[in-house]
Amino acid sequence: MTPAAAPATQDRPGGTQSLPRGGIGRRHFRWTDSFRLLWAAAVLLPALLFAGGATWAWRQVNAEAEERLARTVQMLQEHALRAFETQEIVLSAIAEASAAMGWEQIAESPAFHGLLRSYERAAAALSGIGMVRPDGFMVAVSNAHPFAAVEVADREYFRFNAAPPRDLFVANPRTGSVVGEVVVSRPRNLPVFSLSRARRDAAGRFGGVVVTAFEPQYFSDFYRRVAESPGDVAVLFRLDGALLARAPAVQDWAVRTRGDILLDVGLAASRPLLVRTVSPVDAVRRIYAVHRLDDYPVAVAYGLNQQVLLAAWGRQTVVLGLICMLTAGLLLLLTAHASRTAQRRLEAEAARAEAEAKLQQSRRLEALGQLVAGVAHDFRNTVQAVQAGARLVRSSLAQGQTTRAEEVAAMIAEAAGRGAALTDRMLAFARREHRLRADGGHSDPALVVREACELLRPTLGSGLHLRCIIAEGLPPQVRGERAELEAALINLAVNARDATEDGGAISVLMAPEEVAPGASHPEGLSPGRYARITVADTGIGMDAATLARATEAFFTTKPAGQGTGLGLASARAFTEQAGGALRIESAPGQGTTVTLWLPEAAA
Repeated sequence: MTPAAAPATQDRPGGTQSLPRGGIGRRHFRWTDSFRLLWAAAVLLPALLFAGGATWAWRQVNAEAEERLARTVQMLQEHALRAFETQEIVLSAIAEASAAMGWEQIAESPAFHGLLRSYERAAAALSGIGMVRPDGFMVAVSNAHPFAAVEVADREYFRFNAAPPRDLFVANPRTGSVVGEVVVSRPRNLPVFSLSRARRDAAGRFGGVVVTAFEPQYFSDFYRRVAESPGDVAVLFRLDGALLARAPAVQDWAVRTRGDILLDVGLAASRPLLVRTVSPVDAVRRIYAVHRLDDYPVAVAYGLNQQVLLAAWGRQTVVLGLICMLTAGLLLLLTAHASRTAQRRLEAEAARAEAEAKLQQSRRLEALGQLVAGVAHDFRNTVQAVQAGARLVRSSLAQGQTTRAEEVAAMIAEAAGRGAALTDRMLAFARREHRLRADGGHSDPALVVREACELLRPTLGSGLHLRCIIAEGLPPQVRGERAELEAALINLAVNARDATEDGGAISVLMAPEEVAPGASHPEGLSPGRYARITVADTGIGMDAATLARATEAFFTTKPAGQGTGLGLASARAFTEQAGGALRIESAPGQGTTVTLWLPEAAA
C-alpha cells in the first residue's frame, strides 16, 4: 500500500502557486538566464553595430576627404606651375630681346616698351614686367612709358640675383630664377610677388635683373572658386615660410610659417602628401594636402577644416543611429514576444506537470484503495474470529467446559496475533513510504517486488492463487522511484484480480534481460541491462479493440464507480519516464500478460 504522494505544487500565502519542483524548475532558471542574455543582446548588439558602423563611417569620411584633397591640391599645383612656367618663358624672351641693348636704350625705346606691354597682356597671371640696372634702379616697366627710375636695391629680387643665395629656399636651381616675397609694388602700389632672373654678360658678370610680377589676388580668386567649404584654406608659400598667396587672404603678408610642418612636408612633396596641423595664421586645425612645384622653392597646400569631416560623419552616424535604434526596438519587441511565448510554454509545462502529478496521485489513491479494501477484509475476518471465539469462551465457561474454553482462548490469541502482524506490516509500509524520496529516483527491484507480493496476498483474496518468482542476477538498482513501481505493480495485480474468476492464478515474475549493443529490441530499448517484470493472469482477456485502448487515460471496462481507467496509463507513463517500456499481450479467454522493462540505474 502506498500513501498519497505530496502534491507537485502547493499554495503559498496570497494564493500564488510555486512552480513544480525538478525539471520544470531547472528549466525556469535556465529560461530566465537565457532571456536575460537576450534582453542584453537586444541592446548591446545594435550598440556594437553603431560603434562599429560609426568607426567605419569615420574612416570612410577621412579616406574620401583625403582622396578629394589629393585631387584638389594636384589641380592647384598644376595651375600654379603653368603660371610660373609662363613667367619663365617671358623672362627668357625678354632677356634674349634685350641682350644687345644698353640700359639707356632699354629705358627710352618705345619699341622695347611695346614688347614688354605685349607680353604682359598675353599672360593672364602676369601683373607687370620690369628692368633693373646693376645699380638697383628700375628704369623700364611694362605698364608705363616713359618711366621715372625707382630704386629697388632693397628688394629680394635684386639682392638675391646680385648675390645668389646658397640655399634653395628662394631660387630654382635649374633655371636660376628667384621667387621674391610679397611686397607692395612701388610703380603700381599693389601687393605682388616676383619671379626674376639676372642679366649677365659674356664673362658672367652681373648686369641687372629682369623681373616679372604676380598679384596674389590672381591665385586667391582661383582658390576661392575651388574651395569645398568656407572653412577651407588654400596657400601658395615659399619653402622658407613666406606666404605668396592665400584664400582667405591675409592683411599682413609679412607672416612667416617658420617651423611649420608644412615647410618640411613641402620640401619632400614631389607628389601630394597629407598632414594634419594647426594653421599659424588663424589657429584652426585642418587636414592639409601639400604639393611642391617641381624645382621651384614653392609649394601649394589645401587645408580642409576638420569640422567639415565631423559634419559629414555626423550626417552618416545620424542615419546609422536611426537604423540601430530601429533594430534595437525590433529586437526588443521580438525578445518580448519570445519571452511571453516562453513564459506561456513554461506555464503550460507546469500545468501539464501538475496534471501528471495529480494523475499519479489518483493512481496511488486507487492502489491505496485496493490495498485498504484487502486489508479491511482480512482485519474483519480477524475481528470476526475473535468475536466468535469470545462467544465460545463464554459458552464453554457457562457449561463448565474449562478445557474447551482454554482451546478457544488460544485460537483467539492466534487470531489476534495475525491481526497484530497485519498491523505491523502496514506500519512498516507507511514508514517506508516516508523514506522513498531519499532513493533519488532509483529503487531495488527485487526488494520492491518481494514486499509488494506480501501486501498483495490479502488484497487479492483467498480465491486466487498468487505466485511470485524473482530470478537471480537482477540489476541492484533500476531507474524509477520505489513508490511509482509499487503503485504500478499493485494496479496491475488488482486489474488481474478483477479479470480473473475464483480459482484462477496471478503470476508476478521478474528476471534480468540485457540488450546487446547494435541489437534490435521489439520495444525499441537501448543497449543495456534491464529488470523485466511480468504480471500475468488466467482471466477473461481482452479483444483487439479493448487492447488498443487499454493504456489510454480514463479508459476502463469496469462498471461505474469501480475503476478510474488510470492504472495501465500510469504504468506506461512510469516505465517510459524511467527509460523503459511496457507491453500488453491479451486475447479473449486466454488471460492477459503485462511486461515492464526498467533500465539499470547508473552506480
